[in-house]
Amino acid sequence: MLFSQKEIERRQNSIRANLEDGQAFVAFSFTGSYYLSGAPIVHWGRPAICVVPKSDPAFFVVSTMEEPRLASLGHVSDISLYQDPDGPNLPVAVSHAVERLKQLDVRSVLVDGGMAKYADIEQLRELCPGIEIIDGTRILNTLRLVLSDEEIVYVRAAVAVSDVGVQTFLDSARIGEAESTLAARSSQAMADFSAVNFPEIETGIRCYSQQGLRTLEPHSGTSGAPLKEGNLLQIVIEASAWQYMSAVERTIALGELPEAHDAYYSTLIEAHEAAIARVMPGVPCSDPHNAADNVFVRDGYGAST
Repeated sequence: MLFSQKEIERRQNSIRANLEDGQAFVAFSFTGSYYLSGAPIVHWGRPAICVVPKSDPAFFVVSTMEEPRLASLGHVSDISLYQDPDGPNLPVAVSHAVERLKQLDVRSVLVDGGMAKYADIEQLRELCPGIEIIDGTRILNTLRLVLSDEEIVYVRAAVAVSDVGVQTFLDSARIGEAESTLAARSSQAMADFSAVNFPEIETGIRCYSQQGLRTLEPHSGTSGAPLKEGNLLQIVIEASAWQYMSAVERTIALGELPEAHDAYYSTLIEAHEAAIARVMPGVPCSDPHNAADNVFVRDGYGAST
C-alpha cells in the first residue's frame, strides 16, 4: 500500500468535517480521487470517481480494468465496476455514482469543480436533476496544502531523483554537445538512481531544455541543437514518486555572455531581494510583486508578467 489505512481515514474524515451543507464529496479528478482513496488511477478517458458520504463509508466507481490497481493500492473496498461494452464511459460511470447517492438519500454534494471536467459535473446534473451541486475545490485544496509525513517521503524521493538529473546535466554540459543528448543522459542517470534507491516506487522522469531565443518558449521540448557559446540555456528536470513531483528549473550561462545579459541579471537579483524584503506577516501578496516590478521598471525592462 502507498498509504496507511489511518492516513486515508484522516483525509476522508477531514473532508467529512468540512462538508458544510453537502452530504457527500464527489471527486471526479485524478487529484481528488487519488487523495481520498490512496490509489493513483490515471483516468485515460475512463472516469474514476471517489465519493465520500458524510455518514457512510466511501465508495468508488471505476472501470473493471482499473479495479486491480484500486484493490492493491487504495483503501476503498466498496467498489462499483463498469466496462466499455456497457456504453459511453462517462454517463455509465456517473449513473453508477448517482444510483448509490440516491440509495443514501444524498440531496447535495460538494465536487472538485476546479479540477474536474465540465462534462463530469453536467452529467451529474443531468442524471440527478434534483441534487444540489456545490463547488468544494477550496476545501479539498486547503486539506492538500499540508502534506502528511507519509506524503513527504515521496516528495523527498522525487527531490533526490531530480537532484541527480540536474547534477548530471551540469556535469555533462559542453559547448557543441546536443541538447537532446544531454537530456537523454540526465534521464538515464535519474532512472538508474531510482532503480537502485527506490525500486518499489513508481517514478516518472522528464528532462528538457531550450537555449537562445527558445528560452522565450519555456516548458516546451528539447531540440537536437548543439550548445552554443554566449547563449542562455534553460533546463527543466522533473521527477515524480507515486505522482508527487519535484520540478527543478535552472538558467545556465554557456560561456561568456554579452554585457546586456549581465546588466539584466543584476537587475533580476535586486528585484528578487526587494521582493523578499517585503515578505512578512500581514503584508498583501501584491507588495512583494510590486517591489520587484519597481526595480524592473526603473531599469527600463517594464513590469513583469
